[in-house]
Amino acid sequence: MQSGGAACRHFGASFVSCGVIAALYHGCPPGAARRLLRKLDYWSICYTSSVLRGAVGARAPRALGAAAALATPLKPILVIGCNLLAIEARFVAAAVRHAALRGALCRHAAAAAAGVAAFLMDDILVLEKGFAPVFHPAWHVLSSVSLALLSPLLVHCEGPPLLEGAQALISGAP
Repeated sequence: MQSGGAACRHFGASFVSCGVIAALYHGCPPGAARRLLRKLDYWSICYTSSVLRGAVGARAPRALGAAAALATPLKPILVIGCNLLAIEARFVAAAVRHAALRGALCRHAAAAAAGVAAFLMDDILVLEKGFAPVFHPAWHVLSSVSLALLSPLLVHCEGPPLLEGAQALISGAP
């Protein structure tokens, strides 16, 4: 049985695909295949963040979407960052209007901030200073928690379209 609207199912499938690519990348020994998988990992994260952006109702105009697609191979972190900023802005706007989302927003923001800190520490302490690589798995876990805490926003955003569809079925509209 499938649950959720088409946008959320699309995001779920994209997220699973992204996870498969990430697992392949992290499990691959150094070499040409790993370099290619690293690029695919970034590109799949770009695509998944774009799909999530649409699922929460922060769709980009066609021209901006095309520009992001063209920028993905060159600047994937920039594309991911822009998508995530749009998602965060959508979450804040929804939480301002709907008190029920405020607690979820605070929990999500705390996990996201901790994840960003772990990501930065991974770059600074591990890659530059040679510390033990404990921050990389930590940022993966924290980003997963942060992503899971977006569920209330997804439910909030897909509720009206699902309600409209249910009302159309009841009324017999095509």
